[in-house]
Amino acid sequence: MGNFKHDPKKVLLKYFDAFLYDSNFGTRILMFRLPKHLVDIASVEPYLVEGRIMLDEDGKYLVLEIQVNDDSDFFQWVESGGILGQLTPLREQLLQGDCRMLYLAWLKTAAMDDPRGGKRRPSRPCPRGWEI
Repeated sequence: MGNFKHDPKKVLLKYFDAFLYDSNFGTRILMFRLPKHLVDIASVEPYLVEGRIMLDEDGKYLVLEIQVNDDSDFFQWVESGGILGQLTPLREQLLQGDCRMLYLAWLKTAAMDDPRGGKRRPSRPCPRGWEI
């Protein structure tokens, strides 16, 4: 990833709780290190999408990784400095069982996979506190 010479997931697991990669060509990756004993894996699993929203186990931690490769805003530069600090409360919400962020990420992946909305994907449970 860019000029970073290390495996971001290994660095995350060893030193940090959150990681954000934002390229100027549309690739965005958000990762959270989560203590395994604090995560209700069953509530996270419905939102996982291969290659997009992944949950990997490593020792006493889980790594939630969300990848968005959206070149629709390729020519719209967005400065991402300071954004990671604004995203870290999402980690705390996940640890408290709040899956709204995962639902929104799942909706984003569904829109990216089918921008015209013609394909029907299996529905996902609406997170607690949201009524549709």
